[in-house]
Amino acid sequence: MKKAKRIHWYTTSSLPASLRLLKFPSVLPLRDNRINSIIRFTSGDQLLSDQILFNDATVNKTFYFKVPKVSSMKALDFKEYLEKISPGLSSEEGFRFGNPNLEVKGILVSWMATKEAIEKAIDEDCNFMIVHEDLFYPYEFQRDETFEKYLTWSVNHTRLKMLAEHNITVFRAHGTLDRLCILDDFAETLGLPEPTVRKGYVRIYDVPSITVKDLALDVKKKLNLKAVRVVGDFDREISRIGLPWGGLGLSLNIGFLEELLRYAPQVLIAGETDEYAMYYALDADVNIIETGHSISENIGLKGFVEKLKRDHPETKIVFYECEKPWRFL
Repeated sequence: MKKAKRIHWYTTSSLPASLRLLKFPSVLPLRDNRINSIIRFTSGDQLLSDQILFNDATVNKTFYFKVPKVSSMKALDFKEYLEKISPGLSSEEGFRFGNPNLEVKGILVSWMATKEAIEKAIDEDCNFMIVHEDLFYPYEFQRDETFEKYLTWSVNHTRLKMLAEHNITVFRAHGTLDRLCILDDFAETLGLPEPTVRKGYVRIYDVPSITVKDLALDVKKKLNLKAVRVVGDFDREISRIGLPWGGLGLSLNIGFLEELLRYAPQVLIAGETDEYAMYYALDADVNIIETGHSISENIGLKGFVEKLKRDHPETKIVFYECEKPWRFL
């Protein structure tokens, strides 16, 4: 064997043309006499990859390339994993479409199963989606007993068609991820201190005195936003903050807002809110800084993806960020 002049790293999908004709990987390690060595990388009993030293005399180069292990994970394994690391799943969580016994090729995590998110899963060859929001419209509590009729709604039909055509299974992880990471990761990104009140989903923070305007500008900067919506007096001095992240600032969750008000916050840093809730806050003499529903929750979802990668290194895991769907003119 000639001495290699150069060493190159390749994945199997980017091998030079002289190597692509080989039956890889099932035949290559067994039948090709140009293999110099095979190095196995493992974590415990799990095979992470093969690294193969290959000398191609036709180009007089030595190639190292990795053979990723195909994940042996099933979609149902994720449900069991989530149950182990949390107090348990709520009734609003679980499989929403597809086959729980699906052999997972790759996982895409997204705030919602939008058309763009599903297209990303298809492009990345991810046949299992984990989403935070529900797959179907309208909200579950707004549906009547004839659920089938909602499957004909244009958006629901489009999503189902895409998922069915590409054999993608969808799992919703909502309240469990709120408790595990989303709420507190949002607070950490905002630079808030340890909460004065931590009760269920309620978080109240005491901070040094600051104007609502300066606090809003700080929130805008830390979340890298072009703008935030502010309700109430810009010049008001505040020192107590409530945190209705996600959609808990909406009027349909007015009971949660009332629960926060019992602890006398002067300003609420919300995910998403609406005018009904804004007037409620104004009459309660409380300011609101609105950031965005998906924006306030994407932070924690990104953190969860990193945890998934650490706990399942053999599985391809991708995060798709649903961005704010509107712009300022």
